[in-house]
This record gives sequence, structure tokens and C-alpha cells, in this order.
Amino acid sequence: MTPAGTFDFDPFGGDSEEKPELVPLAFDGDPTTAWETQGYRDQFGPEGLKPGVGLLIDLGGERQVREVRIQVEGDPHGVELLATAGPDRPSSLEDLQKVAEGQSEDGTLSLVPESTQPQHWMVVWLTSIPGDGDYRGRIAEVRILR
Repeated sequence: MTPAGTFDFDPFGGDSEEKPELVPLAFDGDPTTAWETQGYRDQFGPEGLKPGVGLLIDLGGERQVREVRIQVEGDPHGVELLATAGPDRPSSLEDLQKVAEGQSEDGTLSLVPESTQPQHWMVVWLTSIPGDGDYRGRIAEVRILR
């Protein structure tokens, strides 16, 4: 399924942006390109700078999603799939509910929503990212299956 729109999602950032110019690279069908986060000195989470960042997906109306397949660069990436059926674009985590979670292995991750309820918005929310000096997440491809 082709999303109606895709956006960066960083409700905890000072400017609320996380490399928005790179977002299309996670949906371009080319696994050699990727949306990446900024480099962080700390891991995400309760002791980190922020709980996470992600990609916001407009499904173009309420749609049932069977699976979301994610290809990343580097392991492990901790990911939650968040969603809401409401028509308004979410601006905080409180606007969303977790419907699946997992961790990448060998650069891939498949998330199956726990509910079959149709959703309008989904967020691929990075809760942990690989570190090699800095911590940086990289999502090469997101595929939404209905």
C-alpha cells in the first residue's frame, strides 16, 4: 500500500523535526537509501535524552493494516508501531496507542498489529537505536500490507 503522506515525528525535539527531507527515502522502494535520525550521545528511553523518534504515516483514511515490514541499517533497532483511527494528525504520543512492537534482526523487522481495527495514522516509533560512537537510527524501507 502506498501511504497518502509520510512525515518525521519528533514530539520531544526542540524544533519537532527529525530530518524531514530524508523521510521519502524510507518509502522509495530502494533499500540502498534511508531516512536516518540525528546522531545522539545517549540511547533513547527513560534515562536518555528522549523516549524516541519516528516516522508518521497517513494511510489516507481508516484502513486495516495486516503487517508492516521494516528494513533497517544496523542492528538492533527497537521499534513500536503506534496508531490512531482519528482523522486529525497526531502531534504527541498521547494521541496514539501501541499496536505492536519488536526488535530488528539481520536488518529486518515485521510488525503485526494486535488489533484488526482500521487505523488512519501509524507511527514507526524507534525506541532504541544502534550505537557506534553516536546512536543513530536508519530506516531503509517501510512496506505496509493490507
